[in-house]
Amino acid sequence: MQGLEEEKEELQPEVLHFTTAEERIHEKVKSKFAEKFSYVCANPPYIGEKGHKELFQTTLKLSPYWKNHYQGKMDYLHWFIILGLSKLREWGRLGFITSAYWPTADGASRLRKYILENTKIKEMIFFEEVKIFEHAKGQHSMVFVLTKCSGKDKEPERENNHIKIVKVKCRNQDLEGETIRENLEFLTKHIQKHVDKSRYEDEYIKVFWSGVKQGELTGKAWHLIRGGEGDRIIEKIQQEGIPLGDIYNINQGIVSGADKVSHKNIRLLPHDMVSHHNIRVGDGIFVLSRDELDSLHLSEDEMLLVKPFYKNSDIDRYYVSERLENPQFVIYTAKDTDIEKYPLIKAHLEKFRPILENRLSVYGEDYPWHKLHGERDQKIFEGQKIVTPNRAPQNTFGFSNSPLYAMSDVFFITSMNQSEKLLYILALLNSALMDFWFSKTKKGKGEIREYVGTPLSQIPIRRIDFHNPEDVQLHDEIVENVKAIRENMAQLAGYSECFRGPRLTRLKFEDPLPDINPEAIVQSLTPENRCSLRTHPEIKITCSSDVQEAKFILNRVGEVSLTLEGAELKLYGKDRKVLLINGDEEILKIICRILQEHRGEPLASIKEIPFVPQNSEEFEAKKQHISDTTSKLRVEIQELQNSIDAMVSRLYGVPEGFGRIEASHTHKSGSKKWSRSQ
Repeated sequence: MQGLEEEKEELQPEVLHFTTAEERIHEKVKSKFAEKFSYVCANPPYIGEKGHKELFQTTLKLSPYWKNHYQGKMDYLHWFIILGLSKLREWGRLGFITSAYWPTADGASRLRKYILENTKIKEMIFFEEVKIFEHAKGQHSMVFVLTKCSGKDKEPERENNHIKIVKVKCRNQDLEGETIRENLEFLTKHIQKHVDKSRYEDEYIKVFWSGVKQGELTGKAWHLIRGGEGDRIIEKIQQEGIPLGDIYNINQGIVSGADKVSHKNIRLLPHDMVSHHNIRVGDGIFVLSRDELDSLHLSEDEMLLVKPFYKNSDIDRYYVSERLENPQFVIYTAKDTDIEKYPLIKAHLEKFRPILENRLSVYGEDYPWHKLHGERDQKIFEGQKIVTPNRAPQNTFGFSNSPLYAMSDVFFITSMNQSEKLLYILALLNSALMDFWFSKTKKGKGEIREYVGTPLSQIPIRRIDFHNPEDVQLHDEIVENVKAIRENMAQLAGYSECFRGPRLTRLKFEDPLPDINPEAIVQSLTPENRCSLRTHPEIKITCSSDVQEAKFILNRVGEVSLTLEGAELKLYGKDRKVLLINGDEEILKIICRILQEHRGEPLASIKEIPFVPQNSEEFEAKKQHISDTTSKLRVEIQELQNSIDAMVSRLYGVPEGFGRIEASHTHKSGSKKWSRSQ
């Protein structure tokens, strides 16, 4: 008992430190007034388990009661809701303001089940895009009201309960008032005025009864809005499909527990160790840059532990490029890795040993100090797989059959030896119909799909009846279309460096092509058709006697102008000195655009770069060819995608084209209008 009391005393300050007066109140609430309150209201802390595991573990150690209500990926606010309900008398009311993700979040199934078994859900008000806190980030808030209604005898009453929904349609700028506080004062009064009506809608809010009775809900994600053609389509999709997680493996990527040195974990290192090894924030521990990896001079055997490491932003629809601008690598050490066989890797990790050993206490684990915290079966990363970032502006599923390792913000979908090709599943996941399904049934943050809170496992997959010739034909045609898309995407990726802005494989179909990168266009010419400023026969650089060309640093690029002597381009140095470049007007215009990217560099090095085309005609022809080719590839990809969308609609038995949604915001309210484009 003494040890337990000492542990509680040690843990108490980490969760909540009570004064003597607060302790007396706590004991009264805990015992004397338990289940006697008529009302409970709160704005609990929004703290997810990710990044705060120590807080959750401390709470569970301090109060073992909460183990009954613990669930992986949960939010701390879930416990507050359950706590509030446990203090209410029967028919008492609970009103909370929280984030709006728990009705569909993967880590909230226990909370939802508890609510269904102990309450009647009275009202749920979704504030959507309206900010209600002045400085908090990423707000998508809700207010909900629950009535305590527990016990087996009240089960029919709970099951027949209908839920009042209020959906805020506008944004802060559409509301009266200059500040968030004034916006809310107007909006809350407006909601109070209309919330008791059976149905109401204006430019600010929509009030209606959910088409779902409480008895139709389970611990799975709640889809509270039904009715209308779109929702009938959703039901059809779900009837035709089997949850992805039932037929395919879904895994998150690696959790190292120490990717790189951070401002927080560097404090765990002794000062002499930091000084001796010149350790700085940003240095790689498990995750290394190319330069960091090269500096270790690993042997061939040790390189077997080093794997290509991708970021979630490296994933595009259908495609994951193997040519990364800034490649990273992960040291993949598992529980059974004999670190003594890898002396150079051991020496590297030893520099950070206090950080690595700290993970054991933080996560409550006992694995070897050199191991990744969250390793996975390497087959997930090595073989054929569909990969998707945990957050994306549209359904974004790539495919890879090469080694691909990534953090836990990337999901890996692998086959359970199903008859359907993985490329077929890839097509379903990227289809317009599934994008429509996700937008209507899942709660993301704004326009972002978020697969952590709304898991991939629920996506309805249409199985193929391989005894049905029509099914087999659709399956095979879809797979061939996906292969063609991936081939075109690979070609498109090869042209990305010829454009400024996002890589071409990342663009949406409706996005225009970015601006051309003229220097990359020149580099794509044959060697005999490109020169440097020094070697081009028609380019002449002149300067006044007070300018030392060897010390000239480019600061600003002027515009091409015409003089009596011909076309010229002025270059301005940091010391306000001026150089002149004379030559063909069209070539000078190309040089002018390219030099904008070389400001701050010395002229001595700029002069040697072969970024000047031999003649402007060759440059323009190459630019036009690249522009035409990329446009053609994108059109072909779009046509292939349209064909896939049509076949997917046939498989699910829904009207063709229903999945292509256009969301527009009205000038006043900012609310979305959903429409079909046939």
